[in-house]
Amino acid sequence: MLLIPFLLMACDPASDDACKAAAAQGPELTLGTGETSFVSLADGDRVGWDYGSQGGQHVWAALRVKGIVQGLSSSIAVEGNPLVSMKLKSDGERLGELGETPHFFTVYLDGTWEFVGDRVVIEEGGDTGLRTDLHEKQVTLSATLTDACGTKLEKSVELILDGNE
Repeated sequence: MLLIPFLLMACDPASDDACKAAAAQGPELTLGTGETSFVSLADGDRVGWDYGSQGGQHVWAALRVKGIVQGLSSSIAVEGNPLVSMKLKSDGERLGELGETPHFFTVYLDGTWEFVGDRVVIEEGGDTGLRTDLHEKQVTLSATLTDACGTKLEKSVELILDGNE
């Protein structure tokens, strides 16, 4: 039964039928972490950071959503794919972000969509370019998603950075 709305969405991402079917599901956004699989995050959770191939630091971010309209292509640059932005802050200071970019989400039969493996790049600090003040730092990870129908979802979680993974 859940496949019917997805078939409608595959025709035209912003069609009235696709938008109504997605809205009927009840839009919902869950923040998570994970490079290759989704791990849900809740306030107070501990999350690690990692070093990228270019030596910078980042936090792996992931999203699970319901009630959105997906684009027509797995290429993230295609118009109609949901736009996602994420921010990492501590005491109002921006530590890092992922600017607004189109995303392609994997769909599951229960009606959820997932995207994993996003890097929220931590801004440089100190003489080496690496931040040395991250361990046990209290942070807020926030995400905003807007789909082709104009549905806008926002979510934030309060986390503790727990060393590099």
